[in-house]
Amino acid sequence: MQFGAASVDVKSGALVALYGGPGWDRKHFSNNANTSGVPVGSTWKPYVLAAAMEYGTQNSNGKGISADSKYQANDLTVINNREGRPLRDGSGNPFKQKNESPTPFGYVTLNEAMEKSINVPFAQLVFDVGHNKVREVAKSTGLLEESLNPNNDASFALGTSTPSAIRMADSYATFAASGTHREPYSVIEVVKDGAKLPLEAPKDQRAMDNAIADNITKVLQNVVQNGTATKVKKLGRPAAGKTGTTDENKSAWFVGYTPELSTSVALFRTDPNSADRKLISMKGVGDIPSIHGGDIPAQIWTEYMREALEGAPVKDFPEPEDIGVVADSAGAPSPTPSVVVPPSPSPSTIPPSSPPPSPSPSKGGRPSCKPWELYCDPDTTRGTTNGGTDGGTDGGTNSGVVAGTTGGASGSPSPSGTGRPGRPGGTAGSFDDFETE
Repeated sequence: MQFGAASVDVKSGALVALYGGPGWDRKHFSNNANTSGVPVGSTWKPYVLAAAMEYGTQNSNGKGISADSKYQANDLTVINNREGRPLRDGSGNPFKQKNESPTPFGYVTLNEAMEKSINVPFAQLVFDVGHNKVREVAKSTGLLEESLNPNNDASFALGTSTPSAIRMADSYATFAASGTHREPYSVIEVVKDGAKLPLEAPKDQRAMDNAIADNITKVLQNVVQNGTATKVKKLGRPAAGKTGTTDENKSAWFVGYTPELSTSVALFRTDPNSADRKLISMKGVGDIPSIHGGDIPAQIWTEYMREALEGAPVKDFPEPEDIGVVADSAGAPSPTPSVVVPPSPSPSTIPPSSPPPSPSPSKGGRPSCKPWELYCDPDTTRGTTNGGTDGGTDGGTNSGVVAGTTGGASGSPSPSGTGRPGRPGGTAGSFDDFETE
């Protein structure tokens, strides 16, 4: 088991902390905060919703939609393409999308679908919006194109893309900063012959309208308050974020933020004896039946953020304005009349931030072990972590040791070959029965 994590300052984009593994002295030679090959799971769903809010769907006449729009959410629902015809599986039969839970949800709002991390609504929404629109939104927040799944399938909406933990923390910082993206960087000073060289800080970039970003934050706050990430409430201050658990429980993520700091935590497991270090299932590790993003990743995130923000004043997120139209999916009963409430215009000039001067990176004791401490003394007692059901889909009572990391390409975690912060490589394959929580 391995994990990786990264934190980005919301105001500047500065990479202020990362965990890449136990270190070379323990024969760990890759950076788990910047690996490739670990799918991000349902932490991808906010990009699908943000694209729907910005570009609308084929059901909204080109107008951005609201998170109050309703979509069918029952398990094993047939997903239709943009022409309204069913997708086909490998046998030529209509493709039916699986949820984590067989619960008959019926039609739910996209807000509730995010809260409970229900797969079906997002698998359909990505076709209604368009895969390329979702890619554009994801890239505008700082994700690198080579880490995005190129396939226009249903699983694309459920997190088969493989950005690194560094890039995920930076990307979610865009939501925290009301739509302003700042490239992540780690160098704050360069000295040559005893003299400091002048450095230029990364420039602010407008990724999306502030109203869209703030509405995504509101939805992700609901995930923390009522959904799959309720463990994060122990932080004791406003927080927003999303859990992610991938097919066969091969990786688990929590990516979240406060108004000041964005942090991602990821788990995965590899076979150390395999040449390609292919991902393998985490089911049963440490006697845990199934590890979810709302369990150990969320716990690590919360305990770390509590210390990272100790002494910092408690801040609230901006109150979002109502945006979009209520555009229910085809077949939804008694559709709500569509009322357009336009978002506020984006400012033409982004207020300057004051980060430490830095160049933008290229696009690129021992007495006891903590519950997730992977590299603790093996002679000591292993702790346990008990987790209940979060939001109806992040299930099970779990106990044992776990931890994980970040991602890049087609299921093979490996160090980024570039050595540059947050530049994961490659793309991910599709999963016919990709499941996320």
